[in-house]
Amino acid sequence: MHNGYMKSFFPPALQTGDTIGVMSPSGYVEEGHITPSIKMLEHMGFKVFVHPQTYARHHQSAGTSEQKINALNDLIQRDDITTIIFAGGGNRALHLLDKLDFGLIAKHPKIFMGFSDCTVL
Repeated sequence: MHNGYMKSFFPPALQTGDTIGVMSPSGYVEEGHITPSIKMLEHMGFKVFVHPQTYARHHQSAGTSEQKINALNDLIQRDDITTIIFAGGGNRALHLLDKLDFGLIAKHPKIFMGFSDCTVL
């Protein structure tokens, strides 16, 4: 592949001082469950923005699929956020696959981090 294409496709590496965005594409999370992780990231020199959707609750889910995709798109569009960490896991991230805006992701490449079903994203 052409080097220019590859450089524009991949997000930049995470650097100390970067802002990490957090949202939950699967099951709901309690604020107290992720607070220690946020403090650890801040101690490591990162800024952390927790999207309000992270704490939303709709049955077992962290809000509706619409709330989740809106939160993800909000984080993707923010130029100050270089990395998105998916809080929690579960079995609901698959509901977002057909709603992903790949054009938006290509325009604003970010590192995505998560575990469990979030790895599909």
